[in-house]
Amino acid sequence: MSNITNSTVTSQQPTSMVKKLGIDNPALWMSGGFISLFVALALIDKDLLATLVNAGFAWSVNYFGPFWQVLMLATFFIAIALASAKTGNVRLGNIDKPEIDGFKWMAIILCTLLAGGAFFGLQLNPSLTLSPLHHFTVPKMILCKQHLMLCRNPLCIGDF
Repeated sequence: MSNITNSTVTSQQPTSMVKKLGIDNPALWMSGGFISLFVALALIDKDLLATLVNAGFAWSVNYFGPFWQVLMLATFFIAIALASAKTGNVRLGNIDKPEIDGFKWMAIILCTLLAGGAFFGLQLNPSLTLSPLHHFTVPKMILCKQHLMLCRNPLCIGDF
């Protein structure tokens, strides 16, 4: 009889593909299942999906709208209070000089705002998502009476 049961020798067991890909994660199945259900419903019945989304949006605005506005206002005032108090001078990382200077921080913040504005702006102006060459294919409004009739297309509204 060998004394293998108390040894610390570990055997190399092959990991399964499920473990390797992380497919056994319940959060993956919950979020992926919701997204799959959303896409399947969009492919099957677009009008039903639009009705469900609009009803959910109206419900959330009704119940969370004022709360969300108060929460954002409170967050703003808390941030101002923390920045103006003693905590505003806290240095993280035990370094005297920041690794990223002010210009780079401003560039990061502005690019993030531009990307967010582009994303949400495209939701509000669907004409820009119809074609990547939208601004080259749709005639623009020129300030003279002859050309006012060129832009009768309602998709041009966002161009002015």
